[in-house]
Amino acid sequence: MLANGQTLETALQKLLNLLYESAVVDSAFSEFIKTLAVASNSHFAGLEIVDRQAANRCQWQENAAFGLPLDIVTELNATFLAHNPFVNLVADTATEGSTFVDSDVISRRHLKATLYYNEFMRHYDFEHVSGMYVLHNSDVSVIASTSKGRLAGPFTTEEKTLFSLIIPHMQTFLGIKQRIGQLSIDRDIGWELLNQLNYGAVVIDRQAKIVRANPAAEAITRAEDGLSIVRGRLHAANSGARQALRTAINRAIAAYTAVHTFSSRENVPIPRRSGKRPYQVEIMPLRHPQQLYVAAMPAALVFIHDAHRGHRLEVNSVMQMYGLTQTEAQVATQLAAGKSPEEIASAQAHSLATTRTLIKRVLFKTDTHRQSELVSLLLRGLDDDAGRLS
Repeated sequence: MLANGQTLETALQKLLNLLYESAVVDSAFSEFIKTLAVASNSHFAGLEIVDRQAANRCQWQENAAFGLPLDIVTELNATFLAHNPFVNLVADTATEGSTFVDSDVISRRHLKATLYYNEFMRHYDFEHVSGMYVLHNSDVSVIASTSKGRLAGPFTTEEKTLFSLIIPHMQTFLGIKQRIGQLSIDRDIGWELLNQLNYGAVVIDRQAKIVRANPAAEAITRAEDGLSIVRGRLHAANSGARQALRTAINRAIAAYTAVHTFSSRENVPIPRRSGKRPYQVEIMPLRHPQQLYVAAMPAALVFIHDAHRGHRLEVNSVMQMYGLTQTEAQVATQLAAGKSPEEIASAQAHSLATTRTLIKRVLFKTDTHRQSELVSLLLRGLDDDAGRLS
């Protein structure tokens, strides 16, 4: 039996529950360390990250002490970690996945001659040390250890068995934490990039609710000039645009689980109450490799382009970028500004048929197939130019 009359199976299950909860709830790891100490009848437990290249090699990540004030533990860590013979010797000689006790690492005679024993262990009645060599690579080693006092006696066979059983789960846990950490970094970098955009960017979940919006999107919707946020969702004031927006968003969300139902981005013009050029709203699906349903999982990305924010399309730039004639570039920039073919024909003193022919030529030269795709292409090019100029 382990401490408090626990069976090996009961103690192991309790530890595993806390360990895997720690993958998403950081505070649970402290409970895991404490529970490990209690199960092994120890009054100290910790997890050490050993930097194999540094002179002061041991870096504590988490520890639990019983009967010692926190300030003393902090001071002891700062003073004696560099001199811990167990951590440093084990990092050099042990095999990943193995357990050890003090006698496996250093003889009692040599231990009692160390500063670590005389100023740390003996002073606080730490007599027996046992641990788990969890992880080892060229950069770091991870060692979990527990310490007992004289009265508790040496570590038992059952306690050592518990350590051995928990090691593979700790290895899995560390791999999960590393992956989650990398994903968090990727997410933060992605959000930082979206926050720098001069146009609105909104992430929505499978319920069409907004997960996050960048500052430009917040400013646009806060103005309520034809586009706003109502009950956590994007809302167009114009009824026709509202239906078109809802349909495009639903199609993008459907692509979350049926990737063939949504082949490209869609562009929806949103009329503005102020009479300014319409917003151009692009919707694209965010596809994930797993099909597990999670309501708050980002399912689509919405871009909101406002021709009145920042840089505008220049005819000469469009000519050079896409190899258009001046007349074709003029038609293209007016389409991007939200003008209809009829309005463009009137402004250019062309017939509607001539204007449609020019639009077809622009579509061919830009390798797009619909006016909405052309507008999306031009606006993305505008945003790229704006980013380079800023």
